[in-house]
Amino acid sequence: MKLIMRVLIVFAVALAIAGISLFDTGSVIFYLREYQIELSVNLLIIVLLAIFAIMYYMVRSYVNLRRLPLKIQRSQAKNRLAASRKFLNSAGVHFFEGRYRSCLNDALKSIKKESSLDNQFLAYMLAYKSATIMRDNKSKEEIATQVEKFNEPKWLLAKYLLIAEDFYNQRQYGLAIDNLNAVLNIDHRHVPAHFLLMKTYLNLENYAKAYEMLEWLLKNDSIREYKANQYKLRVLSGLFKNSSELNKVQNIYNKLDKTEKTSIQYVKLYFDTLLRLKEYTVAVKFIQDNQHNSGFQIMLSDAILELSKVNLSEDNNLKLLKLLVNDGEIVLTRDYRILLSAGILNYKLRTYSNAEKYLELSLQIKTTLDAHSYLVLIARETSNSVLLEQSQAQIINLLIK
Repeated sequence: MKLIMRVLIVFAVALAIAGISLFDTGSVIFYLREYQIELSVNLLIIVLLAIFAIMYYMVRSYVNLRRLPLKIQRSQAKNRLAASRKFLNSAGVHFFEGRYRSCLNDALKSIKKESSLDNQFLAYMLAYKSATIMRDNKSKEEIATQVEKFNEPKWLLAKYLLIAEDFYNQRQYGLAIDNLNAVLNIDHRHVPAHFLLMKTYLNLENYAKAYEMLEWLLKNDSIREYKANQYKLRVLSGLFKNSSELNKVQNIYNKLDKTEKTSIQYVKLYFDTLLRLKEYTVAVKFIQDNQHNSGFQIMLSDAILELSKVNLSEDNNLKLLKLLVNDGEIVLTRDYRILLSAGILNYKLRTYSNAEKYLELSLQIKTTLDAHSYLVLIARETSNSVLLEQSQAQIINLLIK
């Protein structure tokens, strides 16, 4: 397009000169010593224009020659940048394709040609992650040394998080915690850092700290995003098993939502903790309050049986026995655990005839050492030598088997 415009301009100038020459027939004389040069005005104009054009293109050629090294440098830089971006894009694609060796190689090639520090940092991150996955410790150490020079705030968060994940995978939990805390110092609402901290404290069995992270995740509604419900049960399980304070356990249990409170996992976890803490009165009340709970009914028989075996007050024994009796009859008469519990509770309440009856009924369903052991105790209390002899013989047979 520029060439066409230039040709048109030349034609326009030629036409203008031709037009002027029709009306102007003057001439110009140049004197140089004894020489005399006479030119027409039109020819003079053409010569001047030609001289101007030659001078213009000479100057332009000179300037272009001076600029040529710079243009070559820019062209080389542009080509290097294009090659670097190509390698960087290839490294990213290979990483998500699972071709980690190719990712590592392309990322390192990109770094050699890259002028942008941001892109260099990205390439180092891809290379470091690939080396970590491949367990190429030599390459990882070399890359880690180079990564240390990236100390601007915009890079620190990603660097600390990547290093923390690496330490976590190596089970160096102390170093992982240090780097994760560094992430939180930069961004205190960083969800992945809280989540990884929770997992780290779980592995260290520091359930109190793990619960702090869990509470933060629940509060910020990030529990669904990271599917951390599977960790919630582990955190509470560890916390309950290591807790020695009833109030703390009750506060945690009361924070559960309605669905979780009816879940067999959380119900059993809380009940077992009450037994471990020997809070039998609270455990009995818990059974009374939750006897119609669908989740608790699954373990109701086992819960009552466990409580019947411990040292309860007479009042608590009566409360448990009432849970088993409906209109004077034992409920769930086909469940040996219910019958066994009724027998044990009646023995503790010194109603030996009922105790013997329920223990015998439980033995018709399933033979257990507990039933025969309590029959021995009943026989001794009632001086029933026949029952004592039979029960002792059954206990011996069970022990032999």
